[in-house]
Amino acid sequence: MSSPLLLPPMPRTLEPGDRLTLRATTYTRDDSGSWASERGQPFGTDDDVRDAYRSRASLASAGAPFLAPAPVPYRSALPGTTLRPGDWVLAERVTYLWCTADGEGRLLGTAGLVGPWGPAQRHLECRLLPTADTLHAWSVTPSGRWFVRRGRILRAYLPVDMPDADTGLIPPQPIVTP
Repeated sequence: MSSPLLLPPMPRTLEPGDRLTLRATTYTRDDSGSWASERGQPFGTDDDVRDAYRSRASLASAGAPFLAPAPVPYRSALPGTTLRPGDWVLAERVTYLWCTADGEGRLLGTAGLVGPWGPAQRHLECRLLPTADTLHAWSVTPSGRWFVRRGRILRAYLPVDMPDADTGLIPPQPIVTP
């Protein structure tokens, strides 16, 4: 039995060029808020994307979607401030972190905390990995978007969307050990 996948919080706003990958198909958002694949296959509106991302039925049938901002070429510099090993990846009421499982990187929350999707967000295998590590280059932009490059793949996530979350920069916080 596989461990449940924890998704990062849904971004507050979706912008032209943002991408959603679901069932091995990538859909891109246009200026009007519509999403379509490279072959022109429509996906729907921002509301449909949010439903796919939050709906337990969709997660069960299609698996976890992947959200990324407009493309950043592989050889270009990552935007923003680089997170160092030992920095928290995200710091608010919930700390998110990067773990690997089955050869793929996944963004996960600290064990025991229940997020917007309920208990399915728990992932006990990653509780001992609370920080960025040397295998992943993280960066945070002034607007709060943050990125990680793993191998030749740019994985990117958008700002947190929590009931009381502040907008803008989410600064990395150093680990405080007792």
